[in-house]
Amino acid sequence: MKRILLAAALLMSFTFAGAQPRDAQAAASAVSKAIKATEKAEVKAAAKGRTVKPDVYIKVAKAYIDAYDFPSTNVVLGTPRNEVKLFIKDQPVISSENKRGGDGSNYTVDTYADKQLWYTDKGTLAACVVTKPVMEDDMLAKAYEAVEKAVAVDEDGKKTKDIEQLYESLHQRYSNQAFAYYTEGDFSAAASSFEAALPLYDNKTMNKVDSMSTYYSGIFEAMSGNNEKARTYYQKAIDIGYYSDGNAFSGLSNIYIAEGDTVTGMKILEEGFAKFPQNQGILVGLINGYVTSKKDPQKLFDLLHSAEVNEPNNPSLYYVEGNVNKDLGKKDEAVACYHKANEADTTYEYGYLGEGIMLYDEAVGISNAAQEELDDAKYNKMMDEAEACLKNAIEPFESAFRISKNEDVKMAVAEYLRNIYFRFREKGDEYMQKYQKYNSMLKGSD
Repeated sequence: MKRILLAAALLMSFTFAGAQPRDAQAAASAVSKAIKATEKAEVKAAAKGRTVKPDVYIKVAKAYIDAYDFPSTNVVLGTPRNEVKLFIKDQPVISSENKRGGDGSNYTVDTYADKQLWYTDKGTLAACVVTKPVMEDDMLAKAYEAVEKAVAVDEDGKKTKDIEQLYESLHQRYSNQAFAYYTEGDFSAAASSFEAALPLYDNKTMNKVDSMSTYYSGIFEAMSGNNEKARTYYQKAIDIGYYSDGNAFSGLSNIYIAEGDTVTGMKILEEGFAKFPQNQGILVGLINGYVTSKKDPQKLFDLLHSAEVNEPNNPSLYYVEGNVNKDLGKKDEAVACYHKANEADTTYEYGYLGEGIMLYDEAVGISNAAQEELDDAKYNKMMDEAEACLKNAIEPFESAFRISKNEDVKMAVAEYLRNIYFRFREKGDEYMQKYQKYNSMLKGSD
């Protein structure tokens, strides 16, 4: 999703520069003058029994927008950092630091007196977060109120083009503001900004379907934990045909499943799969659902194979298929899948781990069953089978231990290996030495 959001943010980027006030005080003063002019015009019009001309309110809206834009003058999203510094060379950088953004990426953040500029690891501007606005008022909301008043008095429609431009301008700013909040990690504010953008298209003047803001409202409400609102926006996006390549289905399904309504969640995924069979979010959701319910295994395998065709180098898909085969008692098929996971990514420890655990559990199962066997010959044969499984588990466990960079995984594997080598410690020095190695390691971690 990170790539999708970044692409959308770049599409919404625009130059903040324009006919800007010379300083913050001038910007605030322009708003004040426009408001006073409006009040005066309203009194004068009322005295004559007339309505105020729309130009009066249009000027107020423009003044608020100029004031909102002022901290971002000459700042353009997507511009390299050195160029941004050149464009605003009269503004000193107070501090620079590395921060993790809401999308999990690392950013270089330059702090100025009135804003923070967030740069990607490639050095391009991703977001401008205003920290000291020209006014305390919600300037975009105030501008919207002024535009609505202009619409109300523009009876002959002569100012329709100007009003459309203002709606578009406000929509663009709300969208950029939403992505800035997202970059900063404030998902609730991002959702509010996208929701504020919706009426700017959904009105008689514009009469446009704002599918993008609807969908992203769903995303950010979900990220904020507001499932009810997220469900509403996701469903509306689907209803108007904005699927985001199927992501709207997986997003909506995740909410239902998280709330315990698995039936509805799976139904939504199946609907999405029919339209977007290559969407990995839908495929993974369906796979997880079928694994949990343990129903219709062939349908599950068909889905897994579709996912593997789309992402042949994704080891986790083969690992999941291996686990499904294991649960169905198909040992050879499971091993083959675990090996495919290792082939897809030689640094993926879970393929080895899956094979090792399967063999270890099989040995434990045979050993437990042997304890109930009264026939000595059968008992000895079963114990030989159990030992063979344990010995076969050594190599995949050792491989998982060797390549894993996750300390918790390494310790879990070490526990398995210590138990196996303890079982064979009297069969040779190699086994004893390995037992001592893992035993010491585990004691040291206590």
